[in-house]
Amino acid sequence: METERRFDCWLRAVVNEARTLGELAYRRSLIQDELKTLELRTKTELKWIKKAESAGRTADAEHFREANKYLVQARYRSEQELEKLGRLIVAFQEDLDESINVLTGQDSTT
Repeated sequence: METERRFDCWLRAVVNEARTLGELAYRRSLIQDELKTLELRTKTELKWIKKAESAGRTADAEHFREANKYLVQARYRSEQELEKLGRLIVAFQEDLDESINVLTGQDSTT
């Protein structure tokens, strides 16, 4: 009976770790999509800057430069979050693997 309860407890812990790992991976995919969008928007802003400058519209060019500055900052923050999520995913995956090894009775040192 005690062994069953311990097994159930471990199994719940593994399921929770797997759920968290899935949520982190999903969040990472959202940020990767966001980075693609930011890159496209940055390129578009740079094109608008060049067009505005070539047409002599310096006020418009300055506006696009400010918008581009914001996009660069947003991209930097997203890249930082992506790196952090990558580290968390690795840590959770290692914990999950260890928990599964304990649950299945495998020795993780071999």
